[in-house]
Amino acid sequence: MGTIGELGEFGLIGRLTRRLPQGPAVRLGPGDDAAVVAAPDGRVVATTDLLVDGRHFRRDWSGPYDIGRKAAAQNLADVVA
Repeated sequence: MGTIGELGEFGLIGRLTRRLPQGPAVRLGPGDDAAVVAAPDGRVVATTDLLVDGRHFRRDWSGPYDIGRKAAAQNLADVVA
C-alpha cells in the first residue's frame, strides 16, 4: 500500500469509497466533492475537507476566525460543485 502521501488525495478517496455500502438511500455517491443521501424529510449533502497547518494556512498569519472561514468556504464550494 505505501504511505498516504504516495497514494495521493484521489487514491485515498478511491480506496475509502470502495469500502462504503451503496444502497437505495445513496442518490449520488461520494467523490471528490460531496455525496447526496436521502433522508426522511428530503436529502442530505455531506462533504468534508481537511485543512493542514503549514500547507493550507499558517497559524502565525491566520487567526481562528480566518481558518474557520477558509474551512467553511472550501466545504461550501464542494456542496455547490
